[in-house]
Amino acid sequence: MPANDLILRFCTLYKRFEHRYTEINRQLLSIDGDRNALARDDQRDVLKGLTLKVYKYILKNDRPVGIREVQRVLGLSSPTLALYHMNKLEEAGFIKKEMNGYVADRIVLENLIRFRRMLIPRSLFFTVFMVTSLIIAIVFLRPPVLTREYVFPLAVIVVATIVSIYDTIRAFSRRTL
Repeated sequence: MPANDLILRFCTLYKRFEHRYTEINRQLLSIDGDRNALARDDQRDVLKGLTLKVYKYILKNDRPVGIREVQRVLGLSSPTLALYHMNKLEEAGFIKKEMNGYVADRIVLENLIRFRRMLIPRSLFFTVFMVTSLIIAIVFLRPPVLTREYVFPLAVIVVATIVSIYDTIRAFSRRTL
């Protein structure tokens, strides 16, 4: 066999191998991506009902929380029930066990911000901003004669303020806070 044929054959085999390798890699990445998406969905399914209440209680406390404390505060029938929900949260990776009890490992509630021991909806900050903008527009920026250049932005601010107040009230009134 001439050297050129040998090199050509080697290059052809290498290209086939490279193509097959990239195809297998692509399949593995898609499987891994599906697995991660599935894991995220499973974790979201954990945060429902009583387990969500247990998670929020642990999240609100800056210190480790014990099983009996969770049982007493949330009015659960037995410490075993509290332990069941805490184990569910620990398996999902939301809390971790320490020497003195359980602490929140990560915050997953996207629409809430933790401020000291309170969970505040993010929309509250937008509502405060919009109400402040409305007050400034009415009190300090009001022209002597009302023009459409003043009335239209004022109307937009009023609508945005009403929507943000509605959203904040709805977030506070939900039982999930």
